Amino acid sequence: MTENQAFSPERESFLNHLQNIVDITKNNQTEVVIVGGIALRAAMKKPVEFQRSNGTTPDVDMIGLGPNPENIQKTIKEISQYQKSFSNCPPVGLEPIDFSHKTREKYPLLEMVSGIRKDDHGRYFLTFRSIEQEIDKLTMMLVSRHYGEINILTLPQETILHRYYTRVGFLKPKDEIKINEFCEHITNTGGDHLDPNLFNSYREFCERINEKHPLVVKLTKTFWNLDQKIGGKISGSGGFIYNLIGNFRR
Repeated sequence: MTENQAFSPERESFLNHLQNIVDITKNNQTEVVIVGGIALRAAMKKPVEFQRSNGTTPDVDMIGLGPNPENIQKTIKEISQYQKSFSNCPPVGLEPIDFSHKTREKYPLLEMVSGIRKDDHGRYFLTFRSIEQEIDKLTMMLVSRHYGEINILTLPQETILHRYYTRVGFLKPKDEIKINEFCEHITNTGGDHLDPNLFNSYREFCERINEKHPLVVKLTKTFWNLDQKIGGKISGSGGFIYNLIGNFRR
């Protein structure tokens, strides 16, 4: 264990589901990394969070990196089937990267969050609507960590940090406190010791989103500010509203 945390059935249930989800990805030989809150807490060696302060269950946010789209889609289906079998399974989001040799010419009308493209040469790009920004492959290297008793694959701490900004072009109000804490942690420990200049492209990507799509940014900020005012009840996991806003995710 990475922390001293009292035993509870809820904690064990959350970790059991997380382990089973990780096992599904391994059994399918799918290269998947965990990002978001779980990756952040694992990096900081914080206690397992199985219930948020607003009563919702933390999401298991993942990115499917390979080996191919068919393999990732098969894994997504199996995880979905697993979720349907257990009412207390945490929400799982497995986002596949876009395997494409060229910049896309069209994008979904309701695209509200960024994605990742990988070309035939193994280069990675951040994408949002008409914007594309190449990022250094070092920022996408796999890192092994423990979350509770579970071994997970994730990305460098600095990448996890910058993803909180690049997802929508700005930091969501609900994430400000934990990101300030995470920034302090990286400053004090050195994080995974990646050159800060590697992330200039991430910052430029955010600037381009705000410059080229100001209306989308304004609408998105309005949504997240409203969500913050009512304690995260719109974006909280589970229920009709959570599923509805899934239409606005990639």
